Amino acid sequence: MSAAGPDRFHLRVVTSRSLLVEADVDEVQIPTIDGLIGVFPHHRPLVAALGRGVLTYRQGKYEERFPIEGGYAEVGPASVLVFTESTEPEE
Repeated sequence: MSAAGPDRFHLRVVTSRSLLVEADVDEVQIPTIDGLIGVFPHHRPLVAALGRGVLTYRQGKYEERFPIEGGYAEVGPASVLVFTESTEPEE
């Protein structure tokens, strides 16, 4: 695992079949059961139940999207860990 810079945080997205993402990112948008949340570096700690939707993360100008179905996210100031079920990345 690499150390995230001061303006990034470490993102891991795990499914029952694979590790989908392990990267240092600028932001992530996560669909929770209460709506979409945006996470940036130094976010307050929280645990959120996930809903059905699209998880999006950004590294500079690069953006990736994954459809997800349920699970949970554990958010901290320097990392986000997402356990979910996912389909293939969107084009």
